[in-house]
Amino acid sequence: MDIEGEDKQEVKEGSNVLTLADFLESIPPNQPFKISDLSKITYRSNLARYVDEICTPELQLHCPSDVCNGPRFFRCINQSAPILTQQSYKFLYLTYRCSNCQNTTKVFSLAAQIDEEKEASGECFKLGELPPFGPPTPSRLITLIGPDRDTFLKGRRCENQGLGIGAFIYYRRVVENQKNRILSEIIKVSEKIGVKKASIEALKSAIDETQFSKALTIAKDAIPESLLIN
Repeated sequence: MDIEGEDKQEVKEGSNVLTLADFLESIPPNQPFKISDLSKITYRSNLARYVDEICTPELQLHCPSDVCNGPRFFRCINQSAPILTQQSYKFLYLTYRCSNCQNTTKVFSLAAQIDEEKEASGECFKLGELPPFGPPTPSRLITLIGPDRDTFLKGRRCENQGLGIGAFIYYRRVVENQKNRILSEIIKVSEKIGVKKASIEALKSAIDETQFSKALTIAKDAIPESLLIN
């Protein structure tokens, strides 16, 4: 991967400046950013000199463990922070662990380079992270999706990576696969709240329609207003 060329030029010309904590918490992989507090000066006795170490700020991340199941503080557990240089990118891993349950970990794969020696600012490129970047998916949503779980999660990963068109394709496939299931639930609600018989018949005919776009056209005016948002 060439991050010495176009990406480096891009980060110098127009990117916003972030703190390293904000970058690690909220920026998806494959994007270079200018970091205001990338490094700190530390004396290494084994080297008998001062070096520029990458900072390891405390992060607030979602912890999925049964003990936490929510946002918690994570702290870096690397035995020693990698040394950064001005001459080239340093490829490194940072491992964080939940300070509450002491069990969940998060690993970041980074490429980092300082602007000048003994200066805090620099450039950072997130190569990846494990578990993957993105907000947690509620377990109830996964249960509702049922057999289309894997397709939905592929769309979720695309969305988290900024691949909107790819995400749309996967999400549309989930909706198409579950068209009849969704319409059946709408019919149940319609019957309970006393919707006109003609609207219920329209929804039933949408279930029988095999072409997805036509089914939506039939159903859109028959959906009860109480189920609409804005």
